[in-house]
Amino acid sequence: MNANGGLAGGRKVQVDFIDSKLSADEARNALVRACQEDFAIVGTTSLFMNNIEPMTTCVDQAGKATGLPDVPVLQTEIAHQCSPISFAVIVVGLALVATAMFAGYTATQLGVGAAAHADRGTAMALYFSAYYGAGALGAYVPGLAWEAWGWRGVVAAGLCALATATVALALAGGGQR
Repeated sequence: MNANGGLAGGRKVQVDFIDSKLSADEARNALVRACQEDFAIVGTTSLFMNNIEPMTTCVDQAGKATGLPDVPVLQTEIAHQCSPISFAVIVVGLALVATAMFAGYTATQLGVGAAAHADRGTAMALYFSAYYGAGALGAYVPGLAWEAWGWRGVVAAGLCALATATVALALAGGGQR
């Protein structure tokens, strides 16, 4: 991204890794450092973020206290959870994906049972085999892609899975009888 001119008007993206060492004091020090050096915090997983004052009072370039935007993965402290500058979109997104997955799983299970007029046990066994086999591949292949090509490989693996599902659905007639 930086080689192509950066992000949002030429800003260079730099990832800072700050370790709180499982210490509330180090977590606070990390916030002070991030406020001085960064424009946002993404992926916060600190267990002891009980003093978020440095994050909420962080000043912008004009000297106004606007806070340091935070997109956390894990929020264990009430102060962090209720912060006006923390946006727990990752957790919400994962919850929505999990809900959709389990709803789709149940609907498909019911659909396979209803569509199989004879030998429902075999139909369900084939469905479960395909479901868990695809789930295993879906957990394993992105890891290999990450090791070989980073995020681009993970995205490519996801797009290949989506293309495969689209072709399979088209060949099956789109679920129409």
